Amino acid sequence: MKTKLNLRLSLSLLSMLLLLNSFAQKNISGESAYRSSVARKTGVTFPLPENNLWITESTNKQVLKHFNKSFKNAENIKWEKLDENFLATFALNGVTTKSLFDTRGKLIYEINYVSEKQLPASIKNAITDNYTNYEITSAAGILQNNRQMWIVKLSTETNYVEVLVKDGEIKEIENFRKAN
Repeated sequence: MKTKLNLRLSLSLLSMLLLLNSFAQKNISGESAYRSSVARKTGVTFPLPENNLWITESTNKQVLKHFNKSFKNAENIKWEKLDENFLATFALNGVTTKSLFDTRGKLIYEINYVSEKQLPASIKNAITDNYTNYEITSAAGILQNNRQMWIVKLSTETNYVEVLVKDGEIKEIENFRKAN
């Protein structure tokens, strides 16, 4: 009895996997054909992960136009669809960057992930003046609505601190002791 139940369960799972695989292959080839069509018509490519939703040609043109204008030297570009928006993750001058665009190509926000060496001197100096015994471990610069802010992570042998630098002010977001 148990063997028959296990066999039926295994066969059902195998059937579902085969069925899902056949749909996935159709979607991927359809999406590749769609991308080729867009590339032929517009002269540009829009690399998207295979699991994204369909994107209209006009959206491709608008988003790509604004992206290419803002980030001319971008490398290793990867696109994701987030709700109705498009997230580009790429490298620009040695900095990992994420930029979110709406369907019309308007930049919603940009995040630059930098090391201590890449941090602007004014931000670095303000932080090191206030956190003298701390080492900067990472930083992210966020540009939204033409306003720049920084989230910086710091640590000592015993503590972690995360601060927000915005409009010249430093605000502590998180502060906790490391486990022994």
